[in-house]
Amino acid sequence: MNRLILWIMILTMVFSLSACQGEQTSPAGKDVPVNQTTDEKAPDRENQNPSGEQVAYYFTGGLLLGSYDESGWHSLCDTSDDYTATTGDASDFYARELLEVPEYHVYKDQTLLGDARSIIWLTEEDFGLGSFESEGVKEKFSQYGELYYFEGNSLTSHRIFSLPTTLGNELSDLKIPQYSFWTYFPIGENWSYQQNQGILVTNSDSISFLSDIKKNVPSTTEAKNALKKLFADAGMGNTVMRFVQGFKGDFDGDGREEYVFAANHPNPEENNNWPIIEGEGTKDDVGTFSVLLYQDDDGKIQLLHSDLRRFKAGPVTFSGGQYGILDINHCHTLKLTDIADLNGDGKYEFIIKIGLWEGGYDQVYAQNQQGTYEVVMRSNSGI
Repeated sequence: MNRLILWIMILTMVFSLSACQGEQTSPAGKDVPVNQTTDEKAPDRENQNPSGEQVAYYFTGGLLLGSYDESGWHSLCDTSDDYTATTGDASDFYARELLEVPEYHVYKDQTLLGDARSIIWLTEEDFGLGSFESEGVKEKFSQYGELYYFEGNSLTSHRIFSLPTTLGNELSDLKIPQYSFWTYFPIGENWSYQQNQGILVTNSDSISFLSDIKKNVPSTTEAKNALKKLFADAGMGNTVMRFVQGFKGDFDGDGREEYVFAANHPNPEENNNWPIIEGEGTKDDVGTFSVLLYQDDDGKIQLLHSDLRRFKAGPVTFSGGQYGILDINHCHTLKLTDIADLNGDGKYEFIIKIGLWEGGYDQVYAQNQQGTYEVVMRSNSGI
C-alpha cells in the first residue's frame, strides 16, 4: 500500500508539469529543512579511481552526467544515442564512489551557492522512477545514513548520507542508474528540494566561468544562413527562424571571441507549453525545431545539435501568426543551461537540456584536440 501511495504522489507531481514542459524536475514533494552546515572543515582531498587518479564528478539539476580524470571524460549514459556523438560508450558509476567524496560544490547562474556535505537518495524502494532499480537496496542501506522525508509526504522513501560515507561489501557493486536518478544536495537550514533545479554540481576545484561573457547576443548572418539551410534540407523551408539564446566569449582560450546560439520553436505558457509554429497565411513545409550552433572566430559554423520535425499533416493556416500543435511528437525543447570550464583546461564546455516526454536528456559538449566540439557526457531522464 505504501508503494502505491508513493507512486500516486510521484505521478501527481510529474503530470502537473505540462506535457511539453522543457525542463524536467525531480520526483519529490516539499521538503523538511535540514541543516548541512558544520564547524568541521571537510577533508582536503578528492575522490580517486583505483589507479590513484583524481576523479571529478559532474551533476546538472541533480542528474549525474559523468566524470573527468587523467584518462579523459567518462559519461553515465551512452553518448552515441545522439547522432552528434563521437565519443565512446557509457561508463559504470557506483554509489560508493559518490559517497566517498567529502563535499560537493553547488553552483547556479555561475555563482557558488555553497558546499553540500551530505546527499539524499531514494533508497526505500527497490524499483521505480528515481530508485536504484536493484532488489534489496532498502535493507542494505539500513545501516547507513538516516531516513529522510520531504515535508508533506508521510512516507519516508529517502535517506540522507553525511559525506564522506564508506559503504560495505554488500553495496560495493551498486551502480548509479542510467535513467532519471536524482541526487539531492542540501545546503543550509532552509534548503528545499526545488533548489536542485538549474544547479551545476561538482567536487572539482578546477571549474571556472567566463567573467566577461556576453548574453542575449543577436544571431549573426552566418548563424541565420546555417539555420535556413537546415530548414530547407529538412523539407521545412517555410519555417520561421527563432533564436532563443545567444552568447559571445572566448570559449576556446585563443584570445578571440566565438558565438554559440540556440534556436527553438515557441512553447508559450498560454498554450500550456505545447509547441507553436509561427507564420502567416496558409503554408506547407513547416515544422518544429531545436538547434545548437557554434560559430568560430573565423565565421565557420559547427552544428552541435539538430532536431527538425516537419509537420506532415499538410498545409497549415495560421491565426494571429501562430499554429498550435497538440502532438506529443513535436514536444521537444532545447536550453543551453551552463557554459563553464569544467576541467580547468582553459576551454569552455556547453551544457544543454533537451526536454522530451520519455526521452529527455542533458549533455555536455567539449572541444577535442582538433578544436571540434563533441558530446562527452550525457544523462537521460524523462517522465
